[in-house]
Amino acid sequence: MIFLLALPAASQSMADRARLPDSLVPSLKARLDEYTSAQREGKWDVVALMLGPYGRGGTGTHVISNAHRECLIDQMKALPLVAFTYQGQYEFSTEILSMPPGNRWWIIRGEGTFRFNGKDQTEKLSFSAYRYNGQWYFTPPNMDSYWEKAHLTDADFAADYANEIVIHNSPKCPIEITELHAKLNKDYPSLRNLTFKLLNRSKKTVKSYTLRLYVNGGDEIYGAPGEIKPGESRDDKMDSSRYVYFCDGISKDNLIVDDVEFTDGTEWDRPDHLRSPRW
Repeated sequence: MIFLLALPAASQSMADRARLPDSLVPSLKARLDEYTSAQREGKWDVVALMLGPYGRGGTGTHVISNAHRECLIDQMKALPLVAFTYQGQYEFSTEILSMPPGNRWWIIRGEGTFRFNGKDQTEKLSFSAYRYNGQWYFTPPNMDSYWEKAHLTDADFAADYANEIVIHNSPKCPIEITELHAKLNKDYPSLRNLTFKLLNRSKKTVKSYTLRLYVNGGDEIYGAPGEIKPGESRDDKMDSSRYVYFCDGISKDNLIVDDVEFTDGTEWDRPDHLRSPRW
């Protein structure tokens, strides 16, 4: 019973440790005021400095390049955050609790007012803040949905982005990937819709195969049963992530055949590949 009664206190203590200490709140509020005032007054050089040396987005915590910073500022100019009401009861840190609060990244929540074409719109908002050399810096919220609607045209959706996919066809692989095309997904432009053909260049009938789409250590494995006779092709398709956050940059994916199973029961595996589980 004593142990059970102690649990709420322990949980409360852990929750308190995940919250921003009261001692850091005044400096955060003052810096947030500077951040929104600079956007409201069009002082974009000041805003650029307040993004700091680091960002947090689709590629995790990373150093912001000049191109990345310019991209963020371009997005923010079109939709400036001109006011923000800080709601301290919601802020929290996603870092490990043993890290000093002054070195953590914090999720700041509140009500933000954006200005578009001279009109203000207020909505619930969250974005990242961190301290560096004793000062607060910010990573703006993801504005890609707005940017995509405002900038992408019919020509962008009609274009072929096949050059953003690298095909790896091994000379020894019985299947060759050909005629690849990549179009932007109209509902989610951060995705590419890939279409391609798989040519069976062996003398045996293919029963099934596994493809791998990968970039930067992450990958997507796609296995499919599909008969392909010798010398014939099969149409196939996959989706590919073009970016997580647009300003993080466009990612090039790699497409390769991992393994092939034939109707006679034999198999082919890419030499440096561990066979994927069969469906």
